[in-house]
Amino acid sequence: MFVWGDKSVELRLGPAEILVSDDNGVIPEQGGRVLTQVIILDAPKGQIECIYRPLQMRQDGGE
Repeated sequence: MFVWGDKSVELRLGPAEILVSDDNGVIPEQGGRVLTQVIILDAPKGQIECIYRPLQMRQDGGE
């Protein structure tokens, strides 16, 4: 739970999706989702695995 000014906001993370970068370390843009974990698979090649989760926000206890 975060408090921002006079409002409280609850952040929830939905189910994870694991994405692996291409050989250049590029992962497609993930609009509306939050990066929650990054794992370096092969540093010399720049390959990265990222876990994204949908972000759901509730303000002041509403839905």
